[in-house]
Amino acid sequence: MEDELDEIANGRLNLEKVLNNFYLPFKKKLDEAFLGAEKVKLNLGETDEKCEECGHPLVIRMSKFGKFLACSNFPECKFTKNILEKAGIACPQCNGDIIVKKTRRGKQFYGCANYPKCQFAAWKKEDIKSVIPGGG
Repeated sequence: MEDELDEIANGRLNLEKVLNNFYLPFKKKLDEAFLGAEKVKLNLGETDEKCEECGHPLVIRMSKFGKFLACSNFPECKFTKNILEKAGIACPQCNGDIIVKKTRRGKQFYGCANYPKCQFAAWKKEDIKSVIPGGG
């Protein structure tokens, strides 16, 4: 392939033709591999907690937003629950727990576990200690 790319750069081969000669067989093999592949559930372990809807054990799963709890009886039961990672700090506005959260883009921040009643949030853990209650 590298030699062919050199030939394209020197104007002796057509880029589109070279790419098609590579891509079409590659795509066929890739599609065959996907069809033959077994789906794997990313079960990161069971917990002692039981599903609030059906009583089956909750398991730890992973999503693009991080770990969460899900019913082991999925797809019959679709119960899920967030795993709250406590920061070990009390909210300066309502004295609730501060938890670690992520934005839609994956950036970490700290927010009150009592959201939406309390809307306190901070980007840095060290900034939370300096917030004056009621001055949020």
